[in-house]
Amino acid sequence: MRCKTSSKFQCGVSAAVLAAAVAAVALATGPGAVKAAIIYSDQFNRGSVGSPVALNGTTPTTDPSGSTWSVNPSAFLTTNGTEAVFGALPSGSTMGAAYLPVTLLGTGHLGTYTLSVTLTPTASSTDSDWLAMGFGSTNGGQSINSSGTEAWALYREDGGEQSFYGGSNGMSSSTSATPGTADTFTITINSATGAASIVDTLGLVSRTFTLTSTEMGNVNAIIIGKYNTATGDAQNLTLTYTPVPESATLGLLGVGGLGLLLIGRRRKTA
Repeated sequence: MRCKTSSKFQCGVSAAVLAAAVAAVALATGPGAVKAAIIYSDQFNRGSVGSPVALNGTTPTTDPSGSTWSVNPSAFLTTNGTEAVFGALPSGSTMGAAYLPVTLLGTGHLGTYTLSVTLTPTASSTDSDWLAMGFGSTNGGQSINSSGTEAWALYREDGGEQSFYGGSNGMSSSTSATPGTADTFTITINSATGAASIVDTLGLVSRTFTLTSTEMGNVNAIIIGKYNTATGDAQNLTLTYTPVPESATLGLLGVGGLGLLLIGRRRKTA
């Protein structure tokens, strides 16, 4: 494109802005564009139905960091080749939880985290004990509940579902699915802004909310767990992370946008 202005300086600036625009578009859409990365993906493919293995101490199917599951109490969760099976708790225990580490805040950690897992409690017409998943803290010991989990959802054996954030402050009303029906829960947290959501494929507990920096700072793990005598299984767990673009990248995209605007104006006046 030929520069039609009489000023060489303006032509030079226009050329520089045009180059920035091209670079910005390439950055935003090309192979180097910011994409979601898998932190964990677990199909619970260890063991078999006839010979299950304890989940505790095993590495997820995909785990670039090499982390392992920490289960408390250690023996209530097993894997049978396709799912994690929630079994009986030891006498005297009413809660059990399994953890994988994650950090939401700090340099190199700001971005969007998306946790997804399918839960299927054993069907019951009378039992309201539950399975659960979410973002929380290992400080809760062997529990996933309102005192140590900042964004989570539970699914009861009688079909009841609820979602929570900020401990129990954001508790939703209970809604019911057909007992024994599989439901996939997905929690998304943008740790740069606190914007978050919980959705499920049955559409029973879907909601949006905002977490404080203190609440996000409390999170150091993703968790699956159970209450009391609940049994059932978990399948297809994934945790992905999309980083917030660096300031230099945002600046380049801004210049690129200005460049595209100027190009449009030049075409109108040409």
